[in-house]
Amino acid sequence: MNGAPAGTNVTRPSSVTEVIGIGRVEPPDDVVPLAAPVGGIVASVVRRDGDSVHAGDVLITLNDATEKLAVAQITQRIATQTTQVKLDEANVTETEARLANKRRYAATTAELEKTGSATRQNLDDAETEIRTLEATLSRYRAAVGVSKERLKELHAERISALHDQDLRTFRAPTDGVVLDMALQVGTSVTQYQTYAQFAPRGEHLVRCEVDELFADRVTVGQYVEIRLIGNQDVVAKGVISSVSPYLRKKSLFSEKSNDQEDRRVREAVIRVNTAATLLINAKVECFIKL
Repeated sequence: MNGAPAGTNVTRPSSVTEVIGIGRVEPPDDVVPLAAPVGGIVASVVRRDGDSVHAGDVLITLNDATEKLAVAQITQRIATQTTQVKLDEANVTETEARLANKRRYAATTAELEKTGSATRQNLDDAETEIRTLEATLSRYRAAVGVSKERLKELHAERISALHDQDLRTFRAPTDGVVLDMALQVGTSVTQYQTYAQFAPRGEHLVRCEVDELFADRVTVGQYVEIRLIGNQDVVAKGVISSVSPYLRKKSLFSEKSNDQEDRRVREAVIRVNTAATLLINAKVECFIKL
């Protein structure tokens, strides 16, 4: 219905009720080549070709012994630094208590000195001890501040180390299907290397080519039945969501770049609402109802 030998005059039937085009099943978005965030040796391949996954599901894990060791070391340093903070805080508390006691003693000595029950030397000694304790308290308080800042830095280092460890677990970016997993256990992968082809989940679409003889009959919103090549059973249904504004060379299933082809086609994109049995890249026939 939509093919004719090149160079022949074709008369279009006046009462056409449907147009048949050849199409290809595609994911709702382009197939995504997944890139490795870091390089390393593959420890496990969790998902294989054809597996359906949800966003965040683990696809690949790399050997992370070095990263685990780094996290463990920082965790131990955090524990040690936490103890140091508590020790410095205890020194502050103890010095505050000694200072308060010495101030009370100095106040009492000052009263006794007025009545002659204590000497001026006793009062001077008490005031000297107060100044010494105040300096010590300032030093301990500064030590607490430094210890707490160091503890914050260690927590930040641990978060960074955990992030580095997590990067060695490759995850699905969205819900979808793994199309081509290129890695195996024991193989190496470099940073940014493509390790799998991934199709985001969603309603399938069919990219269909309609012969130029009937190109002007195709419009957005037309109902379409999808059938597998050579099979009369309707495997999916859909609606044309867009059509190209111009004619182009046949391209969907061209095997050679230099194919001699005089006929032109118009491309139509069909949003398929029932495509459970369709495989991505499957070749199908599209029966467009006029």
